[in-house]
Amino acid sequence: MKQLLTYFILSLSTMSYSAFSYSATLNISDGILMGASDVDVNGVLYDVQFLDGTCEDLFSGCDDNSDFTFSNPLNDGTQINAAMTALLEQVFLDSPLGAFDTSPALINGCILSTQCTAQTPLFVNVAGNGLGITAAVNRDVVLNAQVNAADHILAGGGQRSFDSTNLNQFNSATDRTVYAVWSNASVVPVPPALWLFGSGLLTLIGFSKRKSII
Repeated sequence: MKQLLTYFILSLSTMSYSAFSYSATLNISDGILMGASDVDVNGVLYDVQFLDGTCEDLFSGCDDNSDFTFSNPLNDGTQINAAMTALLEQVFLDSPLGAFDTSPALINGCILSTQCTAQTPLFVNVAGNGLGITAAVNRDVVLNAQVNAADHILAGGGQRSFDSTNLNQFNSATDRTVYAVWSNASVVPVPPALWLFGSGLLTLIGFSKRKSII
């Protein structure tokens, strides 16, 4: 019994690093990255979609801070930064599913081969006609001719009337901006180490009962 308990504790400690480790699931349609599920933002899971359109249509009117998932940048800047970092590190990746890092045009809503800017509205300005936004900028550092062309996080302002599909604002061949529409993840998976802990605990209980009977 003592040997079994020691083995169980050692196994649990070896696997404990994965207790709160999740992998985002990429949502792909015909080779285009449409979004992702279970994106880990500081231990909280979110789903995200990359959608073209107006802020009004995509964010419940886009006229109140409560319309946005990350709505208070002054008090929650860490969470917002983590969300943009999560896009760059968990979603915009090269993998057998697609080269979504080196080929930004494979992200839904972006056509320009050198860059895709996925912007997230945060709040409506005092005048009510503009937005505070943050964005994850995914760049192909080989094709992009700009200096310091690495992926980065951008913070700034935007227009509530902005329509990412409006060809008067962007030429269809150089469109590089899309909205990132966030929502709470629909399902929270059980961390793998908890399954290990539960199964190990049941094994110990069963072994202990069997020994007492014998």
